[in-house]
Amino acid sequence: MKKIFSLLYVLTITYVHAQCESYGEAQCISDSSCSWVEEQQSMDCGNYDNSQSLCDQYSSYGCSWEFSWGGWQNYGSYCAGGTFEIDSSYCEPIQLLNCTELSQNQCNHPHYGDGCQWVQAELDCDSIAYELACNDYNCQWINDFQWANCSNYNNASDCYAANNIGGDCDWIWNSTLWQDTCSGGSFQIDLSYCSGDSGSCQEIEMLECSSLSTESNCNYLEECEWVENIDIENCYDILDCNPSCTWQDCEAIEGCNWHFGTAYYDPSYCYGEHEADNSYCAEIEYILGDINEDNQINIQDIILTVNMVIESIYQESADMNSDGSINIYDLILMVDIIIR
Repeated sequence: MKKIFSLLYVLTITYVHAQCESYGEAQCISDSSCSWVEEQQSMDCGNYDNSQSLCDQYSSYGCSWEFSWGGWQNYGSYCAGGTFEIDSSYCEPIQLLNCTELSQNQCNHPHYGDGCQWVQAELDCDSIAYELACNDYNCQWINDFQWANCSNYNNASDCYAANNIGGDCDWIWNSTLWQDTCSGGSFQIDLSYCSGDSGSCQEIEMLECSSLSTESNCNYLEECEWVENIDIENCYDILDCNPSCTWQDCEAIEGCNWHFGTAYYDPSYCYGEHEADNSYCAEIEYILGDINEDNQINIQDIILTVNMVIESIYQESADMNSDGSINIYDLILMVDIIIR
């Protein structure tokens, strides 16, 4: 089974690679799974002065072979035409990465970072002064060492301040120059620093339908639906009047009223009917990608979807990107769900 899944995954990725690589610029830009890469190459006809065949290959760019009949072996012939540019731009597939592998820009990208969110760290990387702390916050420590010399400091305060950054300088009398100078030789300054995105890219935590308590929140998620459930309850049964209850308790409940009794044979009690809204949010009966409705997405669903693509059959639970058709892109999304 693993071999079948691996083979199918390779085939789907290979298909997308082939599709993107065959696209022109307009097709590439319109396909969300592909990316257009601009690449211009500067050339010069003069680079082919020693080869007529190579010169002729670029005749469409203005190159032409100019013969010179004088001298040994037509010495002096050359490739004329000057400089030109070749457009080597191409279309490539967008690589599907896990959220944790994405940078901040990629995490917020509509294609690369679909289903991801950037979580800001407690501290900015630039504010961290120690290497261990830098690594703890998913930042990168950059080593930067530079050399300095005590003789570069022209006053006593700067001279002695250099000792705080690794120097061993001293402001003393220099009998050769007949003045005070900063002496102590050269030393290394540690300018290393912490750098990075100050956060990490994480998968968006999907809410459970059952955790949504309002109809608007429930209907916001495509996989959830609001189930109306209105129960009619007797006011007398709602209140626990043992040993007793009050008229305030009764009339605090919508639809309930209090009967004030006048004698032992006419006791007080709560009466009426109350509509209890027990509506709830539930998952829609089918799971997107669960073609055989076994409550999980696996290789069986992939195989069924492949058959749908071949036979041009449409099923809503297989339309992963909700574009109204079942194709290779739905398969890729299903494979990605299984891998994640």
